[in-house]
Amino acid sequence: MTTLNSATMTFLADLAANNRREWFAAQRDRYDAARLDVQQFAAAVLEEVLCIDPLIPPQLKGSQCVMRLFRDTRFAKDKAPYKTNFGIGISRFGSKLVEPGYYVHIAPDACFIAAGWWMPPADGLKAIRMAIAARGDVLQGVLAAPAYQQHFAGFDDYAVLKTMPRGFAKDHPHAELLRLKSFTCSQPLPPDAYQQPDCIARIPSAFAAARPMLDFLRGALGEAGYAPGKGER
Repeated sequence: MTTLNSATMTFLADLAANNRREWFAAQRDRYDAARLDVQQFAAAVLEEVLCIDPLIPPQLKGSQCVMRLFRDTRFAKDKAPYKTNFGIGISRFGSKLVEPGYYVHIAPDACFIAAGWWMPPADGLKAIRMAIAARGDVLQGVLAAPAYQQHFAGFDDYAVLKTMPRGFAKDHPHAELLRLKSFTCSQPLPPDAYQQPDCIARIPSAFAAARPMLDFLRGALGEAGYAPGKGER
């Protein structure tokens, strides 16, 4: 039975209060222990996901699914050097979510799980919109399925156009879906969710409910011949 160590959350809370390179260097041992803890947790989640999604390669390792804690601050206004959360991304390319996949967010003040594709690039977005225009009723059925509704409420409204994208009628029956720029669903979790004995079973059950949505997105990309660029992988 794999759960996340509470010391990992304590480290993240301390990092949020001391987001400086000097502090981090002095706490390197704590970071290494926390990262190993998250890698083991990711491996346990991945093992379950492999049972529900055959497109995830079986040779993928938990360590390949843990996102970097170090921020690229070259063009950012916020120069804090470190993220204050751990992220677990599961796709064919591990933590590089350059296609639809699964995500686990680990932070003292915001734990959640998610699935789908966050802010796809222009070509991917176009492919998804074309599929929605052609058979949005199928996607609507997926989002309305009881299993999906048990865990998620439609798509997140993270990024939505105020008007219809170019080339689509204003009165299109699936206008609400076509105006989306991001296709993710998420479920907030209590702060201690990852310390609960049943968490490894509960997370994949939500991902299994989201898989038909991922399959719709994947199908749209396949029909359009879309593939992530080499620089993205």
